[in-house]
Amino acid sequence: MNESTFHNGTSSTSSLSELNTYSQLSPTFYLCLVVLDAFFAFAITSGNFFLLVTIYRDPFRCLRTPTTFLIANLGVADFLVGAFVGFGRTVEMYFLYLGQQELPYLNTFQYFIGGFAVFAAVSSIMAMSWDRFVAVTDHLNYKSRVTVKKVKFCIAGIWLNALLLAVLPAAGVRKVNFLFAYCYSHVVLPAIVLTITYIVIFKRLSQKLRNIEQQVSSGNSSIDKRRNLYRERKLLLAILLLLIVFYTCFTPYFVKVHLWFFCEECEKSASFLIYHFISNDILSLSSLLDPVIYAWRLQRFRKTLLKVLCLKRNTAVEQSVLTAS
Repeated sequence: MNESTFHNGTSSTSSLSELNTYSQLSPTFYLCLVVLDAFFAFAITSGNFFLLVTIYRDPFRCLRTPTTFLIANLGVADFLVGAFVGFGRTVEMYFLYLGQQELPYLNTFQYFIGGFAVFAAVSSIMAMSWDRFVAVTDHLNYKSRVTVKKVKFCIAGIWLNALLLAVLPAAGVRKVNFLFAYCYSHVVLPAIVLTITYIVIFKRLSQKLRNIEQQVSSGNSSIDKRRNLYRERKLLLAILLLLIVFYTCFTPYFVKVHLWFFCEECEKSASFLIYHFISNDILSLSSLLDPVIYAWRLQRFRKTLLKVLCLKRNTAVEQSVLTAS
């Protein structure tokens, strides 16, 4: 996203000044960004498309859970990042490579879709964390407290909230101020809450595992209970890894917003422009890595994906998918 977008500049003088600022970087740099952004956009779109197809097709009927619906919701948000923001940024870099001003409203469109998708992604990760919190701390009542119907209402609320928040800059709120407030209200504050939440979850889960191990060793408990807890821990670690990846990828963008907010002169330097473009691409890595994490950490997703892609035709796989984590 360019300078005028964040400062709501629309005059021709502003556009000319912006173009002169971007001319500090060589066309070769912009050409490299065109190739990199196109690759990221294609990889993000393809990866999340296959994720959504896997969940939709689901030949083993093992992915029809509330947690999976939240995972699919995060996949939709990531798909929007690749399909609209990624390819939009590719076009933007191509115009800068040619030394021309980008298409009118292209940057604003990217900004709206990007904000819309990131809002939904953050909310989805928080909902997934709450889902695991209930599953671990109140296992007996989990199925009544977290149902597919309730999750669908939650997803509808997530997108409605994302839509309302994403239109604020278009309503006249200065965009750099909006981003600064967003960094603390939707990134820093949730990070603190989620850190405390996961500490509680892992303490409770570790306590349950110790109790199960003692019961198994004394012959008073079945091995199935231990297997279920290890499966729960594997899913929990996958969601935690999603969270860590998101915050790691968001950190450079977080720093950039603060530079924009506190040092308006910084954005005119070539070094800041390089950091600006690189931080945008690093932020996109989160959407690229999410489906990879599912396939790597969750065996059900991995085997179901192979079946959907017709890479695994053995019917014996069905039983293993239904019983393995």
